[in-house]
Amino acid sequence: RDDVKFRLSDNLLRAAADTYFSGKILARLGRAIAVSTELKELAAAAATDDSASLKVPDFYDDITPEEYSLSAKAARNATLPSWGDIEDALDTLKRGISVWLDGDASAPYAYDRSWGGLVNCGCRYEGHDEYGYCSNDFPDCPALADVNVDFGNGYYNDHHFHYGYHIYAAAVAARHDPEWGRQNFDRILLYIRDIANPSVDDALFTPHRHKDWFLGSSWASGIVGAENSPNGRDQESSSEAIAAYEGVALYGATMMEAFANARDGHHIASKMEAAQDVQDFGRLLMATEVSAAERYWHVWSS
Repeated sequence: RDDVKFRLSDNLLRAAADTYFSGKILARLGRAIAVSTELKELAAAAATDDSASLKVPDFYDDITPEEYSLSAKAARNATLPSWGDIEDALDTLKRGISVWLDGDASAPYAYDRSWGGLVNCGCRYEGHDEYGYCSNDFPDCPALADVNVDFGNGYYNDHHFHYGYHIYAAAVAARHDPEWGRQNFDRILLYIRDIANPSVDDALFTPHRHKDWFLGSSWASGIVGAENSPNGRDQESSSEAIAAYEGVALYGATMMEAFANARDGHHIASKMEAAQDVQDFGRLLMATEVSAAERYWHVWSS
């Protein structure tokens, strides 16, 4: 009940932060909204039907009617957040996502012509706790001058980890507010075009930046030089890579529905096609990442 009331810090709402931990916090709030909503809907189903075996919605394809009924009745008896609490959390989530992309970020993004990607300027944080500020302004960008700032974001290190959290949060926000999703579609696509671009015809962003199609896994090191990464390429978090591509797939699926149900002229064939490409490519990236993690990262007992 209290997770959905999680408060975003003042500096995060100004994007006076790094892209990695801010993304993790946004994704945490997004997940709390998703779980709270599901539990509220389960509770509502149990409240309107007292039968021993409720009808299982189509999207639950791995549980029996009896299991679904038990879950719904447990949700009905639980202390859950109010719909008002969830709406407040959603408003906060949308603010936390948008500030990075609407031109008001204290640590702004920049487009890198050399490698065709979205990099963050970085924040030279001054002050105490959440009320500090970035003492630098673009083009004074610490993350572009020092590979150790913002986990190497300026050097394309860990981009799928960083941006995957933001994409997942955007998928949750768009699921609950399709109009917000439609209005911000092209902005969120900047993240996706950077880490999971399905198009080889995109003149501004490289396709599938991190993916190694031979191995199936991704590499996280970006353009970090040998002096900073003496052991060569690496990916220290296969779970975050999988989560990033899941977020891409979820965002594509959410936006397909958002455009299909639009009534105000937003149902545009090109947008639907782009959302479909995002969903399908996200699924492919996720499936190959899972397979590679099981093959190369997990040590199974013989």
